[in-house]
Amino acid sequence: MFERYTERARRVIFFARYEASLAGAEAIEPEHLLLGIAREDKPLLAQFLPNGKGSIELIRSRIERHVSDRERIATRNEMPLAPESKRTLHFAHDESYRLSDHHIGTEHLLLGLMREETSGAAQVLAELGLRLDAVREALARDRTLRSIHAAEARRSLDSRGRVRIVLGVENLLHNKIEMLKGARVGLVANQASVDHNFRHVADLFHEHVDINLTALFGPQHGIRGDVQDNMVETSHATDRKTGVPVYSLYSETREPTGDMLRDIDVIVFDLQDVGTRIYTFVYTMANCMRAAKKFGKKVIVCDRPNPIGGTKTEGAVLDPAFASFVGQFPIESAFRHRLRTRMRDDVRLVA
Repeated sequence: MFERYTERARRVIFFARYEASLAGAEAIEPEHLLLGIAREDKPLLAQFLPNGKGSIELIRSRIERHVSDRERIATRNEMPLAPESKRTLHFAHDESYRLSDHHIGTEHLLLGLMREETSGAAQVLAELGLRLDAVREALARDRTLRSIHAAEARRSLDSRGRVRIVLGVENLLHNKIEMLKGARVGLVANQASVDHNFRHVADLFHEHVDINLTALFGPQHGIRGDVQDNMVETSHATDRKTGVPVYSLYSETREPTGDMLRDIDVIVFDLQDVGTRIYTFVYTMANCMRAAKKFGKKVIVCDRPNPIGGTKTEGAVLDPAFASFVGQFPIESAFRHRLRTRMRDDVRLVA
């Protein structure tokens, strides 16, 4: 369904589901899609809202006013699209066709929301001064308003026109490097932490002119996968390739200590998970987040694909009485997440 969507547009869907969960909604409504756009593509909205960023800040309060009388229910694992949202996505496809675009970006989602005229999202946009014909004409007249999205779509396709997965760490290095500039960086990684050219992230960070890599943190089996004895704790060491100190998080401690974090401002977490609860990496992430909160450090979690599909959740839910390092949260044993990867969704369980 989302093959033609740009990376940003897919993130809008993810954030819309998150917003729907926060609201206890039964389905993803157009209002949640609008909140997703406000989270993911503020520059797009600022182009058309009369007061720019000032109007963006009003979107959430206006939406809350429109849905304030809605009954709240408990969050569910499955979050379907409401009929109005399905029509919105259909309209977005149509708007892409109208503009002769080969992708579906956030600009098309915005037009789709405006076409679903009876929704709260369309009413909020109208209250803030957006008019469908004016936005559509501006996008058709000035292709530079869409150039960012078109370029993003081209980057997301391989030479055969198939969607190319952009790894979180690649996005961080190529598009978000300012998040690391001037900071002392600690990296949590293992042998699967590689880019599309199979270069290890520790080496990429160590060689990058804008990254000050001060420490490495090894999960179970180590930074380079060379500590393979199962259930055997490993000691701290120095990475032979980079010369950077390696702190083992499968040692006398499973959580970074204050001494380990003394020379670190930002923890970058980049581990490939396998989509199941009974695995240690996600709990290493949870422990890093707890330590970061305790010692006032920032955490960046890099996303990677879910190898078991990302479409369903299944299996027994953990009884909290049996919590351990292979199960800290009351979640299913197999996490086949719907839109994004295991690590990214599990961040919300810890945060």
